Amino acid sequence: MDTALYIFAGILGLLIVTVLIVFIVTSIQERRKPLEERMEQVRQKLRKSESPTGATSILSGYTVGISDDAVKEIADAEGYQWAGHSGQNDRRLNFQRTLPGRE
Repeated sequence: MDTALYIFAGILGLLIVTVLIVFIVTSIQERRKPLEERMEQVRQKLRKSESPTGATSILSGYTVGISDDAVKEIADAEGYQWAGHSGQNDRRLNFQRTLPGRE
């Protein structure tokens, strides 16, 4: 019985180590992307999640290396206005813009 417990603990430990290594490698790869490419990801996410009324939101920390203030600046340059935060467990940055023909 002790052998089975040691095998289970070893497999569980290897699984945890593997997950940590994958997380670290993906974080490093994301950080190595050029800043312009990461900023473009934010722009695309804002446009993609925009509702027909012009409201959009993005998770805080959506892109590694882009601060919330930088996201606000990107959104402002795209014509969005800051609408505040929402969410308790997932902090979302909300934006609104007036669409052509909806004034």
